[in-house]
Amino acid sequence: MKWQLVFAASLVLAACSSNSAQPGDGGSNDASIPADLASTDLYGCQDPLNERPDGGACLTSVSGHVVSEADKPLNSTLISVCGDICFYGRTVSDGTFVALIKDHVVLDHYAIEVHGRPDRASWYQPLPQLTSDTLAISVPLVSPLLPATGPAIALDDSAQTIVSGDATLILAANTQVQLDVEDVELMPLGSQLRVLTVSPALLAKLPFVDAAHPPDALFAFAPFEVVFSQKAQVTFANTASLPALAAVDIFSMRGYVANLPPAGVNDRVAGAHVSADGTKIVMDAGEGVTTLTWLALVKK
Repeated sequence: MKWQLVFAASLVLAACSSNSAQPGDGGSNDASIPADLASTDLYGCQDPLNERPDGGACLTSVSGHVVSEADKPLNSTLISVCGDICFYGRTVSDGTFVALIKDHVVLDHYAIEVHGRPDRASWYQPLPQLTSDTLAISVPLVSPLLPATGPAIALDDSAQTIVSGDATLILAANTQVQLDVEDVELMPLGSQLRVLTVSPALLAKLPFVDAAHPPDALFAFAPFEVVFSQKAQVTFANTASLPALAAVDIFSMRGYVANLPPAGVNDRVAGAHVSADGTKIVMDAGEGVTTLTWLALVKK
């Protein structure tokens, strides 16, 4: 079965008010578009001098609300809408945000990211096709809590076997490790391997999981979007109680830096099998991953 991450509930596409931030303005901390920006369009998508790329659509803003796994609003969470360039917003006390875009964007290149660092799991989701130029996301965007600490990934190109929670990361000698800039800023925490095993209850809340076709197991990783110069193996505890010797497909959430756009698409990156004793899931020989975001396991 092919597994896909999708928004599990509807997206409300509200009628467009005509003004928003200029590209590069860095978004807005406000939970609504200011009235003085909602009435006229002097510099935005409708400006005839604003160049429209091939296939581009006018996108004024992206709004929504971010919550914890306990459905509590998360304040001051950074939100980005990234593709060819990035636009930003930040949640306020009730968890709501508006990322002001006001530009023509090629939607197939863009994804929204909920930035969970340092404490929570980040994730991407591609933008849907629009029916107007204001996108209001009606489902809660859940950013779950990661383990507080974990073992450090050495950045010295050494061979390593690192165990965190239900996952083991195996790096061959001479593997260069490239951290995302957000994790570099969080050092030493930014290099610590922190793995969240997604429970069935949390799986049902994640807005990017298709409730009709959920994975058998799902794991979130920090450092988020760490890149390896050669394939790294990941072994998992068999938390889903898959049968011994069963074949498993492993899917990875596509990142922004190391992959083709849009981020958030899920690619099959490796094959694996359940061990003979049924206790773990091991990637097949020669298989591996070159980045860590979210890994989903699906029994063939």
